[in-house]
Amino acid sequence: AIRDGERIELFRLRPKTGRIINLEGFDIVETTDVSKAPGVLHARHSLLQDASFDWNAHLGGLHENGKRDYFAVRFSHQDAVTTILFLDSSFERIVRAENGDEVALVSKTRDGWKLFIRRYFPSDASLAPAPAE
Repeated sequence: AIRDGERIELFRLRPKTGRIINLEGFDIVETTDVSKAPGVLHARHSLLQDASFDWNAHLGGLHENGKRDYFAVRFSHQDAVTTILFLDSSFERIVRAENGDEVALVSKTRDGWKLFIRRYFPSDASLAPAPAE
């Protein structure tokens, strides 16, 4: 569904409890359709390229405390759906909600996704650029 999805949605999610136990432990706070948004083609493409992933990264599972909002993107094509959840505030770790597959993104890809999502959720402080040193 990532490659062919006609409908692409971004979600702001909030954990129902203070700790993430599983992927069903979220409430949808906000959603926006980005199917025709500028940059969506590049964002989609980044999730289809091997070079976007750090295949050697150590992954720790769903354990970050839930005192913040999380973000996800869902690609829908006919009956096929792929939902990618950004697991940590750095956007380094992602998981495919439908099967639990987890992988790390390289810095260029995670920075691109963070910038893309910030366009649609500009009030979220966790997406703000780091202060210049």
